[in-house]
Amino acid sequence: MVRGEVKETDWSEETRTTVLRRAQHRCEVGLEGCTRFRDLQVHHRKRRAHGDHSPENAIVTCYWCHQLSPDAIHSGKIMEHPVFKKPVFVAEFNGWLVRNYQEPVEIAWLRRGVMYEPSS
Repeated sequence: MVRGEVKETDWSEETRTTVLRRAQHRCEVGLEGCTRFRDLQVHHRKRRAHGDHSPENAIVTCYWCHQLSPDAIHSGKIMEHPVFKKPVFVAEFNGWLVRNYQEPVEIAWLRRGVMYEPSS
């Protein structure tokens, strides 16, 4: 993949363009080791099987932050929730994954170290 090239998915060209502009063509997750501009992917926060292909349900992520990092979106890493003291997936706690009954537009997510409200 070339710098800034996005892996082909089921996103519409309009949504992909909107999300990439919002992200300034760089990874929005930003974990340690992030490749920032390389191997970009548009990730569904809520499973794509539920048909939500809106910009609010999308995060631009590099392959490292999406799949490879120990804290990656799909790493399955679990932490203790700081308030409820129950196990929770790191990706869910950070808002990178949204449960099927939740609406992405209502769930804030950690964007390069800062909480981001999708409607803002």
